[in-house]
Amino acid sequence: MSGEYMDQQMQQLMESGEHEFNELMEKYAPPDDWDYPKWELVERVHNWRNYVSDGLREEWSGFTGRQKIILSSDFNEIASNESWE
Repeated sequence: MSGEYMDQQMQQLMESGEHEFNELMEKYAPPDDWDYPKWELVERVHNWRNYVSDGLREEWSGFTGRQKIILSSDFNEIASNESWE
């Protein structure tokens, strides 16, 4: 295979990965720190990290980007529905 062909294939893979990433971000709209959560930041209200168990925190770095986006978005939705009086 020629170098030009390989470059073209790599470019297509990168573009398809970027497209999938953009679709995930648009569909789920995860919190800003979805990839590297700021576990040490304690916020009492509407904090998605409050809903993540210690076990999930320990495993977070092993999750795929897709899993992190979906999980953080789900926890963020739960946190945003909190009702405080």
